Amino acid sequence: MKPIFLIVFTFLLAFNSHQQVDDFIDDYDQGLQFIPVVLYCDDRTKLPEEKTVIRDGQNFRIRTKGNLWTHMCISKFNSNSVPTILILDSDEQIIKAPVKGKITRELLLDYLYEQ
Repeated sequence: MKPIFLIVFTFLLAFNSHQQVDDFIDDYDQGLQFIPVVLYCDDRTKLPEEKTVIRDGQNFRIRTKGNLWTHMCISKFNSNSVPTILILDSDEQIIKAPVKGKITRELLLDYLYEQ
């Protein structure tokens, strides 16, 4: 069976948001068949090489990991909202549409277990 990824775009500085997601993953990781991937859109770690991408007709410089994750969230998943959570298969196909905005434990459970 190919892996399934639970992708979370969030901010490290948005403590409540990322803390709830981290707690949820810690509590439920054993029972879920997902590989959690948390991407911090405010990560200031410099990339080895700066890139420029065109999005919506404008140039955007990608200098940090956070810039890269933000660009990915917007360009691949059409979301400019943090947190954004979605489920992908190993071919990067969306299995479940993204959920955006305020995330609660109950919302995460409903999202993961609804058919």
